[in-house]
Amino acid sequence: MVLAAIASLLFFGYQIKSGRDMLLAPIDIAATPVAPAGTVNILMPQAKGVAFYVDQIASRNLFKPYEKPVRSDETGEDGLISRKMAKYKIVGIAWLDLPESATVMLEDSSSGLTRFLR
Repeated sequence: MVLAAIASLLFFGYQIKSGRDMLLAPIDIAATPVAPAGTVNILMPQAKGVAFYVDQIASRNLFKPYEKPVRSDETGEDGLISRKMAKYKIVGIAWLDLPESATVMLEDSSSGLTRFLR
């Protein structure tokens, strides 16, 4: 029994030491993808540099809602719809089990009247 306990402690100590060595080992993330000679890499997407992804993360604040930039020369059908819908505000959305039961609650800002649309 004592021999089994000693063997277990030695094994446990070895596992701790090897795990610590792996944690302290340097990590190299600057790998460049290389296709084997004679192959065409059409279907596989190519990884971009780390700087590209860091720039993408830094350019977008995840905690701020996305707002589409408004052009000053809004003309055409999109501008007409946005002008007509400017006085309405979405108050809520509700639905049951099926998408057909979806209802949106719109409030008319000028009159204070709330409408339920299906």
